[in-house]
Amino acid sequence: MPPTTFYLEQYTRLPLPPKGDQLAGKNVIITGTNPGGLGYEAALQLAELKPKTLVLTVRDPAKNRDLADKIKANYPDLDVRVWALELSSYASIKAFAKKAEADLGTLDLLLNNAGVNPGPAKQQSKRTEDGHDNAIQINALAPVLLSLLLRPLLAKSSAPRIVFTTSEVHAWVPEKTLEGVGEDGTVLNFFDREREYVGMVQYMQSKLVLQMLIRRLIPALPEIVIVSVNPGLCGTNLGRNFDMSFSLSKIPTMLWYISIMRKAEVGARNLTYASVVQDDSCEYYTCCEPGASESKFLSQGRGIKATGILWKECLAEFEKIAPGSTAGFQ
Repeated sequence: MPPTTFYLEQYTRLPLPPKGDQLAGKNVIITGTNPGGLGYEAALQLAELKPKTLVLTVRDPAKNRDLADKIKANYPDLDVRVWALELSSYASIKAFAKKAEADLGTLDLLLNNAGVNPGPAKQQSKRTEDGHDNAIQINALAPVLLSLLLRPLLAKSSAPRIVFTTSEVHAWVPEKTLEGVGEDGTVLNFFDREREYVGMVQYMQSKLVLQMLIRRLIPALPEIVIVSVNPGLCGTNLGRNFDMSFSLSKIPTMLWYISIMRKAEVGARNLTYASVVQDDSCEYYTCCEPGASESKFLSQGRGIKATGILWKECLAEFEKIAPGSTAGFQ
C-alpha cells in the first residue's frame, strides 16, 4: 500500500503555473514531449515564460509537430524545434548532444522528463542495444549521461539548470527485492541484470537508481541548479504499454486510479515550478516545493554505500562511452 503521505500529496491543491518572462532569452530542451504526457504539458507552460528557443524531443518528430505548431501559433517569436532522441540508444544520445552543441551555442534549462514504465505484469527484462535493461537505461542512465554530455553548453549559461522527472515510487521498492544489493561489490548489475521480474517493481527500482545518481550528481556539479521532481500520480501516456483489456478483476484498480490521479497539466506544474522558481539544488521536489525522500534504503548505511558504488560504476561506463564526459568527477 502507498504511504499516507502519497494520498495527502495527491489531494494537495497545487498553485497555478507561473506567468511572466522568466525564460526570456533562454534556450530550453525538454525530453519526452509526446501528446498526453507531462512533457507535453510542461512545454505549453514553459512556452508562456517567453524562452528564446524551445527544443522538444521525441523518438519520432512527426508525432510532435502538432505541439510545435500549437506553441508557434500562440508565440510566433518563439523558436520551436522538434528533434529526435532515443534514450534506449547511447549513440542517439551522443548524436543529440553534438547537434545541440552545434545548433544552440548555449543551454539554460534541460528538463529530463522522458521515461518508460514496463507495466504491472510479470515479464522478462527487455534489453537495449547497449545491453542494459530498458527501464534502467531510459529512466536513469540515459538522462544522467545526456546531462553530462550537455555540460559544456550549460556551462555557457549564466544560470544553468537541470530538472529530472522522478517519482515517489523510488521509496516503495519492496525490501525483499533489495536483499544482497552491493554485497558482491557491484550495484548497477544488481538492478540491471537480465531476469524475470514484475514490471512495476522494476519501474520503482529504475526511479531508485535515478534518485541515487542524482544524490551524487548535485554535489558533483555545484555550479548547476539540479532539481529532482516528483509530479505525483498523473493521468498520462506513461502506461501506453500496459495491457488495457477489460476484466472484472481490474475494476477496483481502475476506480482507485481514477479517484486519485492528477491531470497531466496539474502534475506538470511541479516541473514548471522546479524549472523557474526553485532557487537551489534539491534532490526531492514535490507539490511545487522542496520535500524529502521517504526511502528507508537511501537513509541506511547500505544504501549510502550502494549509492557510492553505483556512482563510480556509472562514471566509468559514461567515460568509456564518451571520453571526457566525467572530467573533474571522482
